Amino acid sequence: MMKGIDLSLKLVADVIITLVAVLVVFLIFKTLLPTQTNNAICKIYRGISALPLPEFLKTMPEGCSSIFQVVERIRISENDGSKIEQRLADYIVKCWDEKAGSGKSGTTFDCYEIYIKWIDGTVTEYGVTEKLRLEKYCKTLPNNFLDQDKVDYNCGSENKIYWKNDFEGDDVTIIVKYSAFPIHRIEVI
Repeated sequence: MMKGIDLSLKLVADVIITLVAVLVVFLIFKTLLPTQTNNAICKIYRGISALPLPEFLKTMPEGCSSIFQVVERIRISENDGSKIEQRLADYIVKCWDEKAGSGKSGTTFDCYEIYIKWIDGTVTEYGVTEKLRLEKYCKTLPNNFLDQDKVDYNCGSENKIYWKNDFEGDDVTIIVKYSAFPIHRIEVI
């Protein structure tokens, strides 16, 4: 009879030690990485929060709750290339600042799917970057290398906007995407 009690006490002690260890790991994550999130950390938080822990330990870090962004579909009715470049620059900044937390999100996601019936002219990386420069966004969202032209450009110290191609013609769809890997940047594809 004593052996059964000893075994159940050992089991209870092991469970308590395991829960304390998980709690310590959870608190370390919570204090060291309060705003830094990525899929792995969010999954760990979700797994730990499923345990029977006090509610104050179950709060998700900033960014985990919005980790699954909804793609906004936008229809631009203008057809003037310069106006479209301005609107595109605005959406790029919104993606970076609002949706990706100033480039701190640890998850890759599409921000905007922009549909344009017809573009009069060409929407280029140079034109959009020039709009960013004029609006003084180069410190917030630098783009110092034009991918299409393969030239340096005076807009910040890094290249945080990857531009796949220029846009022109009829029925154009532009995707503005936040990419967390390999580096935090905006992709225009």
